[in-house]
Amino acid sequence: MRQLEKALLDYKCVVTALQETRVPERVMRIGNNFTLFNSNVTASRWTSGIGFAIANKVMSSVVRWVPVNDRLCLIVFRAKPVNISIINCHAPTEEAEEEDKNSFYTDLEKLYDNQSANTVRLVVGDFNAKVGQETEYRPTIGPESLHEECNENGMLLVNFATMEEMIVSSTFFPRRLFHKSTWVSPDGRTVNQIDHVLVDKRHKSSVENVRTFRGADMSSNHFLVVVKIRVKLSTKWNKRRKKRNAS
Repeated sequence: MRQLEKALLDYKCVVTALQETRVPERVMRIGNNFTLFNSNVTASRWTSGIGFAIANKVMSSVVRWVPVNDRLCLIVFRAKPVNISIINCHAPTEEAEEEDKNSFYTDLEKLYDNQSANTVRLVVGDFNAKVGQETEYRPTIGPESLHEECNENGMLLVNFATMEEMIVSSTFFPRRLFHKSTWVSPDGRTVNQIDHVLVDKRHKSSVENVRTFRGADMSSNHFLVVVKIRVKLSTKWNKRRKKRNAS
């Protein structure tokens, strides 16, 4: 937790989607600066778990927190000019059973469809998906993926994005290959881009940048993927509203 707090402070992260949290608590402090909202239906530290680390300075902007299961959760923030909904995902691996993959995307579609179209809707996380550069899947995907072709999980992700009229933002920003990979094998020989950021097409310009930072030390074989979003969390407005209600 100390490592995590230091990394989030160093990289000025405000809202961080975490996978494989492996803690039983539903809500817990991360040092003095962050709060972890953890979706872990079995309340066991040995199951995967998924959640968000939220900077305490923006906690007043949280409108809703929805823990779904060990692979999906949602958080909604009051923001300007519109609210922002973020779905955090941890998809089954490429080798997982087809039934598990279909179940995951069925749950994801239901969760996404229940969110208002008047919000900036982001879907982020570890999809265990290699998204390619195939021209036939544009404009859902861009030309800047680390991989040339989609694997099976990549096709599932592209199909989901196409059906929901989203784009895979993480494949649109030109970066050195070094800054596109998001995962490294235990032996350090293989790197993949399997963590992605999706946004609804109506608000695609809200995502200003996506890149990987390898220097963040969080004892993980995944690198920190940082997303810059053009929205402003309405913390001050929320505080004024509370004062008016109190009076």
